[in-house]
Amino acid sequence: MPSLPMEVKAVLDKIRQKEKQPSEYYFALEIGLDFIKSAIFAIIENQIKVLSLGNVERWESEEELIEAVDAGLSSAAEKLPIEGEVKEPDKVVFGLPFNWVEGEKIVDDRLKLLKKLSEKLDLKPAGFVVIDEAIVHHLKTTEGIPPTAILVHLGMQKISVGLVRIGKVLGPKLIDKSNNLADDLIEGLSRFDSKEPLPARILLYDKEDKLEEARQQLVSYPWLEKKKEGVEFLHLPKVEILPLNFDIEAIALAGGKEVAKAAGLVLEEKPVEKEEEEKEEEVEEKEEVEVEEPVFIPAGELGFVKGGDVAEEKIELEPEKPKVTKEPPIIKEPTFEEKPSVLDNLFAKIATFRSRFPALKKLNLAYFKGLISESLKTSPVLILIIALFLVLSGSALAAYWFLPRAEVVLFLEPEILEKDFTVKLDPTTGTPDKENFILPAEQIGEEVEGSKSRTTTGTKDIGDPAKGEVTIYNGTSNEKTFDSGTAITSTAGLEFTLDDDVTVASQSSAADPPGKAIVKVTAEEIGTEGNLASGTEFIVANYAKSDYVAKNDSAFSGGISRQIQAVSEEDQEALLTDLKASLEKDAKEKLLAKLSPEVKLVEESIISKVVSSNYSHEVGEETDNLELSLKLQAKALVYTEQELQALVEDSVLESVAEGFEYLPEETEFSFDVGEVDEEGRATVKTHLKAKLIPQQDLEQIKKNLVGKYIVVGETYLGNLPRVAGFKAQISPRLPGRLGTFPRRVNRIEIEVEIQ
Repeated sequence: MPSLPMEVKAVLDKIRQKEKQPSEYYFALEIGLDFIKSAIFAIIENQIKVLSLGNVERWESEEELIEAVDAGLSSAAEKLPIEGEVKEPDKVVFGLPFNWVEGEKIVDDRLKLLKKLSEKLDLKPAGFVVIDEAIVHHLKTTEGIPPTAILVHLGMQKISVGLVRIGKVLGPKLIDKSNNLADDLIEGLSRFDSKEPLPARILLYDKEDKLEEARQQLVSYPWLEKKKEGVEFLHLPKVEILPLNFDIEAIALAGGKEVAKAAGLVLEEKPVEKEEEEKEEEVEEKEEVEVEEPVFIPAGELGFVKGGDVAEEKIELEPEKPKVTKEPPIIKEPTFEEKPSVLDNLFAKIATFRSRFPALKKLNLAYFKGLISESLKTSPVLILIIALFLVLSGSALAAYWFLPRAEVVLFLEPEILEKDFTVKLDPTTGTPDKENFILPAEQIGEEVEGSKSRTTTGTKDIGDPAKGEVTIYNGTSNEKTFDSGTAITSTAGLEFTLDDDVTVASQSSAADPPGKAIVKVTAEEIGTEGNLASGTEFIVANYAKSDYVAKNDSAFSGGISRQIQAVSEEDQEALLTDLKASLEKDAKEKLLAKLSPEVKLVEESIISKVVSSNYSHEVGEETDNLELSLKLQAKALVYTEQELQALVEDSVLESVAEGFEYLPEETEFSFDVGEVDEEGRATVKTHLKAKLIPQQDLEQIKKNLVGKYIVVGETYLGNLPRVAGFKAQISPRLPGRLGTFPRRVNRIEIEVEIQ
């Protein structure tokens, strides 16, 4: 392959021209799924500092990777804030994707690529760290606790899904990217063999491109409604975007620690300037959080395998200074044999209180004690004043110590657990079957009856049809007989029927008259339309006019009609529906009234059957009011709530996260009942919605609050896990440093409220 233009070499050549200094600079290089990030870091004043960040570069092929690394490292070197002469940065710590590493070695094809890259760019590999592990370690350090989250690396063609539980990275899984990020994430999560609920925190990282769009896609996805086997959240997950340079900084810091160790360096954390008394309070309040280090593998010159040298030179630094812990003042007991005086006891108590209040630490108690002791020997008046002072001060101290009272209310936000079960309600069995989710049930019934009426909406035409006589003409050579009821049709389409049988002679017969006959007809429909004028021509049955035809010599008459209000089928159906619904409601109320408190009715299982029905009028009858009398028989399934809870309790308890408590009385059930068979058995899809209550050690919280300054105690309460808020009322509430929580645990009361 032709030689590439090496921008890094050009920058390093400029640096080589300057004299070397003891400080050494290192490259950190992150090789993502399809991008690289770079940084330069150094160990300055016993601390790891990231000095510059290179540009983010995309890559796909090997050639593009080398070009991208060259450009990225060059931009990092150009941004390096150089002051004076520095030693050239040539050592590099690699941050690699999980699929580039097997155990503690880089896979062969990726190892060859890294060697080629190092040779091309004159780089000396110092070691490597897996990107996900470095990010998790950095999260532990910045947040103070081992994280539990879902770590998602978004690439152009693929996404990486890592499951992090209490600082331990499981997986990750590599998924082909589609147009739906939520589906891709579900696919990745389903590959983890874990029965525990998923962490309700999703962390995204990549370049800044489209990260917010990806976050919005995941935020708007209905995680709690659409579940897949192996993918279950207890509540809606929070989706966050890691800062743009969080990953490369994590690699630099993780690699820097190991480089420092290999070089014999001692790292120190930068102290935070605080007042002496505030430091003492923090020592009392703050608990140390142990943070596991990420796995860092040093690299040899050829194999990048465990055991290779990390740094060729060691930088001498000052030895680590021992930490000095300031001991609290100690009030010693009296060493003399005689019983301490009242004055001795008073000043011993004052000394105790002085140790608790910084403002009194400079008070010279020995001087005041001697002064008062000498004054008591010479002035009786002073004795009375001192006695009064002792009484008042003792009472004040006792009140300060014993009287304050605190009432604390913790507002806990429960977790919502939702699960679906398929339960069989079977009235033929007497004991619950937990393995097959069969619950004993009973089918109860109730008979109800009632009546209801409504105004009819149907209409009907009544009246008489038109009548008259027609002459039928026979145009054939044969005699023809037409039966009564034979239809004849006018040219306008009105239909009439023959009232009697009639025989029409042929044209050639000797009948009188020949070829025609007169017969009475009646219109098929009522109404005036049948009153036809004379001379109307009619088609006889389906015969041709050339064979048979009819005419009326005189007009038809008698056809009349009028419209009346009558019962329609819709009237009967609507009345039945209304009355049936009303009676079913009555039946439900009567069924519920029969049940004891521990027995529950499955309302969805209520079925009704019509025993008898009687309408006051039939369809078509003339009336403006229709009445229905109806008798129904209603049946429904009932179950014992305690038996249902016991049936599903084992399955529910498996889903309860650590630190939460399942309360059966805070559980709601809903049912979707299928068809009930003749014996009353039904398959019921049961949806359970339970509130999981966060557990709190109230006695320990009281102990932790005893004697704390109000602001310290309120900060402690606000940081309690799973506490959404609190309300603390302290009486009396003293000003300034005198204001504390009670100094006796029995003067603190704590209640919890579920939001």
